[in-house]
Amino acid sequence: SNYYMKIIITFLFFSLSIGLSAQSQGRPNFGDKSGISGFLVDSISQNPVRFAAVDAIKKEDQTIMNGMFTDSTGRFFIELENGEYLIKISSVNHETYLSQLIVIDENAPVIKLGKIFLKPSGAMKAITINVNKALVENKIDRMVYNVEQDITNDGTSVIDMLRKVPMVEVDGDGNVSIRGGKNIRVFIDGRPSAVVNGNLQDALQSIPSDQVERVEVITNPSAKYDAEGTAGIINLVMKQSKIKGTTGNLRTGVGNRSTYLGAGVAAQYGKTGLNFRLGGHFWRAITESNTVRTNNRGGQEYLFEQKSKGTSLGGGPRISFGLDHAFNDKNAISLSVSGRGRLDNSDQDFVSFDGIPSDLKYLFSRSADNRGFSYGLDISLNYLKKFEKKGRELNFGLQYGGDNKLSSYNVAQYDTTFNRNQLTYQEKSNNTAINSEYTAQVDLTEPLKEWAVLEVGLKSIIRRVNSTYSFDTLNQVLNEYQSQESLGNTFEYFQNVFATYAQLQFKLNEVYSLRIGTRYEYTSFSGKGGQAGQNFTGKPYDNLIPFLLINRPLGKAGFIKFGYNNRLQRPGLFFINPYQNLSDPNNVSQGNPTLDAELSHNFELSTGKYGRKGGGSLSAYHRRTNNAIETIREVNSDRIYTTTYGNVGRSFYQGVDGNANINSKKTRLNINAGIGYAIIESTSNEQTLEGLRTAGITYNFGMGGSFNLPKNWEISGFARINSPDFNLQGFTTNWYFHTFGLKKRFKNKRGGIGLGVDNPFTPYVYYKTINEGNNFKLQTDRKAYQLGLKINFDYKFGKLETEKETKTKFKEIQNNDVKKEGSGGSLGGE
Repeated sequence: SNYYMKIIITFLFFSLSIGLSAQSQGRPNFGDKSGISGFLVDSISQNPVRFAAVDAIKKEDQTIMNGMFTDSTGRFFIELENGEYLIKISSVNHETYLSQLIVIDENAPVIKLGKIFLKPSGAMKAITINVNKALVENKIDRMVYNVEQDITNDGTSVIDMLRKVPMVEVDGDGNVSIRGGKNIRVFIDGRPSAVVNGNLQDALQSIPSDQVERVEVITNPSAKYDAEGTAGIINLVMKQSKIKGTTGNLRTGVGNRSTYLGAGVAAQYGKTGLNFRLGGHFWRAITESNTVRTNNRGGQEYLFEQKSKGTSLGGGPRISFGLDHAFNDKNAISLSVSGRGRLDNSDQDFVSFDGIPSDLKYLFSRSADNRGFSYGLDISLNYLKKFEKKGRELNFGLQYGGDNKLSSYNVAQYDTTFNRNQLTYQEKSNNTAINSEYTAQVDLTEPLKEWAVLEVGLKSIIRRVNSTYSFDTLNQVLNEYQSQESLGNTFEYFQNVFATYAQLQFKLNEVYSLRIGTRYEYTSFSGKGGQAGQNFTGKPYDNLIPFLLINRPLGKAGFIKFGYNNRLQRPGLFFINPYQNLSDPNNVSQGNPTLDAELSHNFELSTGKYGRKGGGSLSAYHRRTNNAIETIREVNSDRIYTTTYGNVGRSFYQGVDGNANINSKKTRLNINAGIGYAIIESTSNEQTLEGLRTAGITYNFGMGGSFNLPKNWEISGFARINSPDFNLQGFTTNWYFHTFGLKKRFKNKRGGIGLGVDNPFTPYVYYKTINEGNNFKLQTDRKAYQLGLKINFDYKFGKLETEKETKTKFKEIQNNDVKKEGSGGSLGGE
């Protein structure tokens, strides 16, 4: 740790010396952007025209090159490259305005139109503005994937859509990682959501991708973000289109692997905006697997084999409501409420054999019915205060997130292969888990100079987790279930986090800009319950988290940047819940309530250039994680395969990744790829873990594109392959997929009908998991049915439709700090 701090301090002194040298030559010049600015005013009332749509149209081919909405003061600035443009302004209750020809070149990089007076009009006819975004964009601190620009996303879940996002990998079990690291944080609209506080895979599988506008991958989060997520953050920005008037949309799709229905409406009149959305998504999966496990006890080798097949179904409804109101130009509030329900059902049949390799004997057959139902609520309230001093803002936020999950399983055992007349044993278990979060936050943005901005904030998070479970077996003589109290339990867990941060953004000189900051977090935790009935109070810990980002523009749209930060990873409910899942008595999993947080050091250097016609970027990264939470697998004395978690690892990930895309009027092509090397080694002296080490090459390659055909037809496709997924005790082989889509858009551009097919050339995907310990070796071969056929329909309505977001930009609460289920590798052994 001291070694890395010395590197950062040396780098800072070097950077500051450059900045001081440059500043001695005069005040920095910020006129490095080119574009068109203006100020819209109602010609009768003389009031600013808010939320008017302003588009820059290229003279050559009449395409919209960039667009935005005016702010609350009626002002706009559209960044553009050199060229000839027309400015088109559309505002409800005003006549459409079209400017004269405007030329941007080296002699006049910024054109100031000044006041533009708009004439009031009667009822305005419905119009549609479509801004053709690039599929992938690179912002100063994040990579952005625009979901709607790929029609193959229609009818899929978020988990399927994430497989196409650069730097993100999703394996066959639905585990999500960034550059090979599974310790990520996923949040929605820049805020935490209890929807992902439990099973991350189930949550992402239940959200239809049509509700997502874009995905932001943040590998170097600044100090104002919570310190959690050692590999980075994935932010799902949901669709919100709010301008003066009323807009809405309807989307539906039916397929053999997923079905969805969604509708939304948004309205903004005067100073108040409302939005409402209701929808649902359901999915199913079919898998087969064969597990072979060997272990050595007392010099004798034993072999265990299990064959299984199963079907999983899941999904549920989602509802959301949002309100924002501007009291005036300097005071505004926003309220958002979202609720959800989710059903999960998994039916699995498996048959088991055990013995020495030369005399393998039949054990039993089992049918397991796993059921789950969860419901949750998120409420967020924000207040924004602006001041006379331009850029000074104060933001207060309160948030509640709650998630209740009821899960159970029922197992029937037979003495011959699924002979329903030879029932020999039955058991059932119920688990109720409640997860609640209460958050309060305040942020202040203070411009120090025209070239420097200071951001500071305070935050407090209170977390409460409760889990109660029971275990019953059937007394066949009495034909009734009897409670096994020794296997039941109630577990409570409490965690409090206090945080404060300070971050400074300023210009070092005409070309270099710097963001530097630090975040302090103090964590206390305790619990009670557990199968031994013990209470415990953990030792509080605190962390000082540094952050650094240096950026240099290259030309009009290029960049080169270097970033460094520390990140934490606290264990979530799935990892700490001591509940034992005994539905398969030969493969038992259980959480560990005594887990500590892990810490990582992250370095990244990247360069690239993006424009309306495309571009690309290249990044080199190194991530080192100490005290890592790893999955621990072992075979105990009665030859039962157990899975739990511990701070027993140290990991190193390093590599390079890149992205390139080409955009034209009819064609869009995107390529993303990466290669690296991963090392995971044990820090434990336990016999089953001592000396363990896994290392290997990581890679991914994805390519996709779309083409606009005559008569409003569009065709697109995407394919990707990922490297094996490594963990402390083994790996899972690579995952691959491909998808194609065809869509017919209506003449009015308001919607269309589409067809999609997933994995037509590989309807079954085969992959294997291999895990090893000092006394066992396990291999699971899986077969997953992945052929998907779907048909979808969408339609938009309203006075004005656009992909641009117009709501007041609050600094929304972001609890991106808890390690979730599915972030630590496969459970293994099933």
